Amino acid sequence: MITPDKRVSLKLIQLKKVLFFAGLAFFTPFILFCVFYLVLGHGLLTRWYLSLNDCFYKRDSWSALFFTPQTKSTGNILALIGIAISVYFSLLIIIKKRKEEDLPITLSISYRSLSWYGGVTVIALLLGTWSWSLASPAYDEVFSAVNCAELHPFQTLSYYMLPNNHIYFNFLNNVLFSRLHNTIATGRLLSLLAYACVLIGAYHWLHVKIGKRLYALLGLLPIALQFMTWGLAAQARGYELQLLCAWVSFITLFRYLQTGSTRLLKVNTLFCIVGFAMVSTYLHYFIAQLLFMLAVAVIDKKMHWQFFKYQAYVVAVVFLLYLPALCFSGIPAFTANRYVIPAYANWHTFLPDFIDLLRYFINCCFSMLFGEDRVPNFVLFFLPLSLFFFPKKEQRLIALFYVLLWAVFIVITLNMRRIPFTRNMILHFSLTMGIVVYTFYSLIQKAAALLSVEKMKTILVSTVFAIPVLCYCIYLAKTDRRDISHYIYCNDVNEIYTGHTKELAWIPPTASIAFSDECFFLYYMFRKDHPNAHRCPTGQEDYYIKRKDDPMPSERKDAYIKWRDGSEDYEYYVRR
Repeated sequence: MITPDKRVSLKLIQLKKVLFFAGLAFFTPFILFCVFYLVLGHGLLTRWYLSLNDCFYKRDSWSALFFTPQTKSTGNILALIGIAISVYFSLLIIIKKRKEEDLPITLSISYRSLSWYGGVTVIALLLGTWSWSLASPAYDEVFSAVNCAELHPFQTLSYYMLPNNHIYFNFLNNVLFSRLHNTIATGRLLSLLAYACVLIGAYHWLHVKIGKRLYALLGLLPIALQFMTWGLAAQARGYELQLLCAWVSFITLFRYLQTGSTRLLKVNTLFCIVGFAMVSTYLHYFIAQLLFMLAVAVIDKKMHWQFFKYQAYVVAVVFLLYLPALCFSGIPAFTANRYVIPAYANWHTFLPDFIDLLRYFINCCFSMLFGEDRVPNFVLFFLPLSLFFFPKKEQRLIALFYVLLWAVFIVITLNMRRIPFTRNMILHFSLTMGIVVYTFYSLIQKAAALLSVEKMKTILVSTVFAIPVLCYCIYLAKTDRRDISHYIYCNDVNEIYTGHTKELAWIPPTASIAFSDECFFLYYMFRKDHPNAHRCPTGQEDYYIKRKDDPMPSERKDAYIKWRDGSEDYEYYVRR
């Protein structure tokens, strides 16, 4: 019989030797890439790139809009910087390996803790699978899967089109699962596993803060059911992996402040790097973390130089990760695409709409409890500010981090003068829900401390915490089910998918079909039952499908005649 306190231990020996070779294996390809890029000219690189695969989204405009001679010229400078960074880190790894002993590290966890984490994993998989079952594939998922994750792996890394701002999520999906030929399902699986890890991390944090496993599990449920966290739990996009990185960074940051452990800083650094690699909007969290540690330095009258050194490492490595895209797609692909350029003339004209936006986001964070713009939504949002009045320093620091997280979002958004997508707020929403749950429990504990009878304290905490939380979770579950097909991408993905499904019967399964660049969604749907569906047209297909605004290629104007209109502005053409 296993006693509750018996532990599972795993001793990691020669870990530094493994990390040594892993580090060199990481930086060496970047050195080779930069040398290769510098040696070859623009023309040779263009031919080499197209030889990898010349069938990709807007291939005809790639050399004119992305990999231009100017991109190559700027890329040469970036490649030189990349070599310098890669060589520096390679030498640093070699020097540290010689200086430090390879001491064993023991990881230990009790069977009791393992069983609770197992229970959290089961809950996550059930909730994530439920989310998966309720939402049909969306345009954004299909775009990432078909136009990014199904390219040659290097093109996935280097082609920053619409933009492809989930580069390394798509790359991971590509290298792990592209042979299965269902990158929507495998991308959703990656997000589902990340969602499970998010809940494990959030549960661990709540358990450490609250101290009781059952209360921590109850407190986890609003985090698990928070709409964006749950809704993106099974989407073939990088948001959930990015959220996992934010939670781990948040947990390790505060643990580092308690212990000063360099190992925790290294974990924080690693997950910040991965967070940036998943989705570039991780920048909001990263800046908030930097400002928070500057504020801590002022409070403690002590600069945490080691922390900032590792954050500099984050910037350097993230530069390397995005280097292929910078060198082959150009800096303007990142800074001048239609998702980042200002939509307002100045921040004065943007401010009224931004205030409405911020109010809307607060409502969305709590699934519009009791309706939109109701007082409970704003009470919950500002509740963590009460932690400033608690005696423990860590509680006040959590409140400070919370304020900075939202302040950074406000400043960046006002500066960009562009309204972000609600799904880009997943980090803010999830961390907000976690901190609100913790604050709510802390306030109840503070009220219970006023009672003199221990039994009454227990009853007060159990009822006042558990009942509202469970009722709120029922509300979240109902609204999640209602909203998932509409509000993740701000259109009804189920209705769109069903509408296109009916159109599959219009064309015989044996017919050959070509698609314009903007018809990637129909291509994804037709190819399941139509083996002759071609991503890149040959000009000999029986049918040609395009969007209404897509120009008809000149070589097809006389070969095809319009046959019928489909849903969502699709047009079907048949060969004359």
